[in-house]
Amino acid sequence: MTARVRCVCIAMVVSCLGIVVPASSLGTTGGGNRLSTSGARPLLREFGDSIAVRVRDSKLGRNRFGLEKHFSSASTLPVLDLKVQDCQSNAQRRMSTPADIHTAYTACGLTSLNYKGTHGLSSGSGCCIVRLVGEDAESVSGLVDFADDFFAGVDNESANRAINNVGVFRISNNVHAGFDKNVNGDDKMQVCYTKLIPPKSEAELPILLPLEVGELVGESSLSDGCNGMKTLFSVSAQLTRAVLGMTKEATDKLLDDSSLRNEEVSSDEMDSANIDNLTDNVSNSYQRLIRYSSGVASNSDDTAAFWPHVDSTLLTLIPMPEIPGLEVWAPSLTNSKISDLSGEWVRPIKPTKSADGEIYVIALAGEFMELLSDGKVPTCIHRVMPQNTLKQQRISAPLFVRPRRSKHAVLNLAADLSLTSGDQEEGMYHQKGLMEECDQMRVWDYMEIMSPDN
Repeated sequence: MTARVRCVCIAMVVSCLGIVVPASSLGTTGGGNRLSTSGARPLLREFGDSIAVRVRDSKLGRNRFGLEKHFSSASTLPVLDLKVQDCQSNAQRRMSTPADIHTAYTACGLTSLNYKGTHGLSSGSGCCIVRLVGEDAESVSGLVDFADDFFAGVDNESANRAINNVGVFRISNNVHAGFDKNVNGDDKMQVCYTKLIPPKSEAELPILLPLEVGELVGESSLSDGCNGMKTLFSVSAQLTRAVLGMTKEATDKLLDDSSLRNEEVSSDEMDSANIDNLTDNVSNSYQRLIRYSSGVASNSDDTAAFWPHVDSTLLTLIPMPEIPGLEVWAPSLTNSKISDLSGEWVRPIKPTKSADGEIYVIALAGEFMELLSDGKVPTCIHRVMPQNTLKQQRISAPLFVRPRRSKHAVLNLAADLSLTSGDQEEGMYHQKGLMEECDQMRVWDYMEIMSPDN
């Protein structure tokens, strides 16, 4: 499909939502519909630099998975029981309370290095595992099947021509979608970058770009995939509210769950000179469908499919893949006051789906979670290693939950966040003044200062 035809297709989609966009404007570079970020905000820049240093230190860490007294997934990563839908299966379970969730993410955090509780082996990986059952598990299982269906379609030579010709295309500045069938040209990974256009009402499903994904998997699988994403968005909202002490209203304002369009934009505002209005109506959160090629397992950094990194998210939610590969950095308590050089790479290991119908979801804290938690929750440093000793391909379907781009998604420090819980002291950033730098600023605009090169 040519770029011109693609632009027309996207224009038709957004027109169905009541947004009229000239096709000639799609794929151009937007000027940036940002709020003013006047002022240097040196502490916010320092925050971004400090995360980069921790990622670097994790690469140099002395301890490695499998050494004496190594950390295990069970002893290091808390498991939380959550529900989205009320059903019989959930009625018989004890659900994790907001206090449980807050403790799971913060008890071993950067400000609680001497914690000796159940999960005290680690000074804070920023990773928890969520257990779902019943209809919630079935919903997320539908998302896993959707990812499998997509790559089965990619391998079907009679059906894959359209998706293989998509490529990665730009909707607007820094907003992309598409399918890269050979990332970096080394035959190790394929990635489908999807974007969601939120529906006009909660009763509808979002529209998923690129459109060829739905054409490839069929309406039923696409619907299952979108419903699975909806379940994970609900889980992310529960986790965010509990960790940050936010009200539902504040969470709805700041967290982009792709449920409703960010702005109501009239047709005369949508022109080639103002393409960022379209960007603001494409969900800032997104799904990726990833397939890693089979290969020989190795713990060498040289073979990493993804090198150690953090996500520019509030949370990244990953249905537990059948084949392990994700590893999270768990700094040890022993030398944590010195640096992050002491620790281990821990593999979150749970069954993809148990015989009882349980399904597990890995929930990684992102940069925005560390910042808005006042440093109590460390952003999760993680990597992906090729663990495919059986020559099996590994499929993953991570959901990246980000702040909204909306002009209304502005942090009100006093009203939106609870930076203290009970008798706990304020975290490291409030004391330094970083939180005041972030006050009355659109949350997504933090990225421009934290990571100016991205």
